[in-house]
Amino acid sequence: MRHSSDTTSLRRHGPARAAACALVLSLAAATGSTWAAPQFELTARQSQVSLNNISNGFGIATARINAGTLTSSSLTPAALELREETGQFASDAQFLFYADLRARWDIGQTFETTQADGGVLLQAASRFELDTFGRAGLGDNIDNCDCFTTVDHPYESLNTLVLSFSLSEAAPFSADGRSAKGQITTLQFSPDGGTTWANYSGWNSFLTFGGTPLIGPQETRVWNQSGTLAAGLYRMANSPDGYGNVTYSNYEWSVNLRIAGAELVTAVPEPGAATLAGLGLLALLGAPGLRRRLQDRG
Repeated sequence: MRHSSDTTSLRRHGPARAAACALVLSLAAATGSTWAAPQFELTARQSQVSLNNISNGFGIATARINAGTLTSSSLTPAALELREETGQFASDAQFLFYADLRARWDIGQTFETTQADGGVLLQAASRFELDTFGRAGLGDNIDNCDCFTTVDHPYESLNTLVLSFSLSEAAPFSADGRSAKGQITTLQFSPDGGTTWANYSGWNSFLTFGGTPLIGPQETRVWNQSGTLAAGLYRMANSPDGYGNVTYSNYEWSVNLRIAGAELVTAVPEPGAATLAGLGLLALLGAPGLRRRLQDRG
């Protein structure tokens, strides 16, 4: 009687088990091709935005504004910003020609990694805008007067972003971006797990250089390049040089790095389709046996 029950169960559930096995094989083939893809993981971030010592600079400075300094070593949130929209007043301004000195600024940076266009896309950008204005001693309003940003008392500003990532296998890349004067995009490689770093030979930093500061008007250079990234650890950064000169009161920097065929790895992976399907298959394969045991007990 037990043999007959087993035979009946096999006839009844055999097609379902066969279909389940076929689905397992197809999932194994699909996930096998995914596992072979180069794994990209964003591992670290070091960034800073600052703006200090905004002052008028004829002789001894008599007006100074400090916007402050922000730093981050966390991957979230991505944005880092210093902003003053209405204009901050330098309360100690006593200079003869400017009775009311003010400044407003917008300094920020952000980045993002996405799975897109058959690979991984890493995007990063920063901006700097400073406007100084005031009211002359005789009562005339002066906009964009550079009251604070003269040569003998330049403001001090940094807008630096360093992103570290790992790549499990070699993969082709393409990159493009924009660089203001004085800005450059570097890519460094570590051959020993992050102890030492050197400029990556497959990356041309010179192509990303926006030009020599203080020569001519501010301009933005558009650049692009491509090549192959070897497996290992990398860190990408914009120029660490600060902006503190009268010539350029605004600039921008951006980069888009695409790694073809790569798969984005997140720090806390969510259950994938293969995992969920596998759990469903386990339930499907185990259900007939559980039902038979319950029937035998009855």
